[in-house]
Amino acid sequence: VERIMPWGWDAHIVRLLQRLGAPEHLLPAAADVERWRRLSSRHTTVLMLRHLRPRIAGDSALQFMIPADSWWCTTSEDLHRTVVGTGGAAFMKAPWSCSGRGVWRCEGTGDDKAFRRAAAILQRQGAVEVEPAYERVADLAMEYECQADGSLRFEGLSFFDTSATGSYQGNMVAPQEEIAARIAGYGICSAPQLQTAQEVVAYALHQVLGGGYCGPLGVDMMLTPHGLHPCVEVNLRMTMGRAAIYKALHSVERLAPATR
Repeated sequence: VERIMPWGWDAHIVRLLQRLGAPEHLLPAAADVERWRRLSSRHTTVLMLRHLRPRIAGDSALQFMIPADSWWCTTSEDLHRTVVGTGGAAFMKAPWSCSGRGVWRCEGTGDDKAFRRAAAILQRQGAVEVEPAYERVADLAMEYECQADGSLRFEGLSFFDTSATGSYQGNMVAPQEEIAARIAGYGICSAPQLQTAQEVVAYALHQVLGGGYCGPLGVDMMLTPHGLHPCVEVNLRMTMGRAAIYKALHSVERLAPATR
């Protein structure tokens, strides 16, 4: 065994692997796991958008991307003030959750149910991310691999379905050219623009992560009537989108000899 690759690293999986007798030199140090835990929170999304927003607003070639924003709230007062500032409906998000289960809609400052849930998250996790409620046309992601030297390798595009509340439902398994064409078919951003977005997002990832993470990651995005939302969420782990890319690639490889 030369490498151990779980779906994602945390302290629990390290302890489990230790009990199973995994060599210590193949396991991450406790300091690395703690750093990855912090980077896995939705605060990373807030920082990503802070880097992306001025870049998008200041470059005419990036007008197909919307200068999206989000806010990190650590008190109930912050939450109410931020929701007022959005001027309408907003989405609240727990710092740590999975597959959209920690995301809920808030219809305004009078939405007591949303604020009660937020108060519980504030007590347990210490913060809540808030972002405006954008009109979603379709969901996509860009998958990367963070190298040991801090560089990023682009792995491919992911196109997936979510429910009305944002919960993950399933991925499209197809060659990359077909996925890019499917996304471009909405008329919001072209295939060359997707390439540009991939480079801009990789630059922001490099600035935010600062070489502090090594492994797979995915950046969830969203097509809106006004353009491409460049960063809905950052997943510092393997994703179903990455799995779909691999499945499509290996399916093509198996078929290739018969088509020659």
